[in-house]
Amino acid sequence: MSGKKLPYIEFKNYQVYQESILIGIIALYGTINISIRGKKTDKEILPFLLINKIQIYGEDPIYCNDLITTKCEDIKFYEIKHGLNIKTALRRFHKNKIIESLHFLMDILFLLGINFNTYITNGKNGAIRAETIRFIHLQNGRLLSSDDIKHIGNLIYHSIIDNLKFHQSVSLNPTHPLLSHLFDHPSSTSSISLSSSCLPLSIPSLSTHSFSSV
Repeated sequence: MSGKKLPYIEFKNYQVYQESILIGIIALYGTINISIRGKKTDKEILPFLLINKIQIYGEDPIYCNDLITTKCEDIKFYEIKHGLNIKTALRRFHKNKIIESLHFLMDILFLLGINFNTYITNGKNGAIRAETIRFIHLQNGRLLSSDDIKHIGNLIYHSIIDNLKFHQSVSLNPTHPLLSHLFDHPSSTSSISLSSSCLPLSIPSLSTHSFSSV
């Protein structure tokens, strides 16, 4: 994939595939709880997933949606304070949550030793810039291209969506057979410190199943 701008629908769906493959890689290191973000408004655009919580094994839980919502609320109020109209600020708020979710997942994986080749799509009139992934470099040396991201991301996404038809949220972890099939498991012994990003909430027992309903 070059740095040229993708058609709108293709770009939005590629963001969903990026999120899904990042979820799948993070799930190799712990448990990630997911739900659906709002209702589908366009039959051609896939609905984005909501990341509720990430529990990297040996680390404190990260309540992702709480952190990202707070950050985007701060951006919204700052922009309104500096003259942006409320309607535009609210529209940006929802877009920013998607962009910041992707950045957040990439930051976690970078701390786990995963590297990315990306390009930046500039935001208009001061909006947050979206970072789009060209390649993902896994710890085991495997290189995932944009075609891999679309293919693997699509498989993970629809596996999650199929489970969300029956549950309000699901938790994905390393025992899921699809992950074993799609990835050669990277080392799960990486030690990182994410505590400063966490809220002081208790940790529920982790499910021993690949998907657990909540």
